[in-house]
Amino acid sequence: IEETKEQIEKIKEDVKNSGSKIESLKQDRIDKNAKLEKQEKEINNKFKVIEDLKAQILKIDVKKTKLEDDINTIINKMWEEYELTPNTISEYKKPDNVVAIPMDPVSGKFRENSRSLYYFIKGTEIPYIN
Repeated sequence: IEETKEQIEKIKEDVKNSGSKIESLKQDRIDKNAKLEKQEKEINNKFKVIEDLKAQILKIDVKKTKLEDDINTIINKMWEEYELTPNTISEYKKPDNVVAIPMDPVSGKFRENSRSLYYFIKGTEIPYIN
């Protein structure tokens, strides 16, 4: 009888403590759900970055294709006009008395960072540089 009374008391105590256990388990679940939400947001952000990178790769690939087409067009034009190919053009040397000057194509003035090069015979380029 004493044993059963002790067991009953133990069970009553466990029931009282179960409320706090439930609360701690609920808090653990809330914390884990918050952590899961944070990880899902990080994953979604990473997927957005991946999608952006895919879009940039696609744009670069389109540019690459366009440049390849432009190169082929130039090569074909060189062949049609001058019967030159990229392999045979290396045989031709630029004359020693020719100078390439970077110039603004609109104003015709010397501009060091210009992509447009104009070729002059040495000595005749001086009026354009000043």
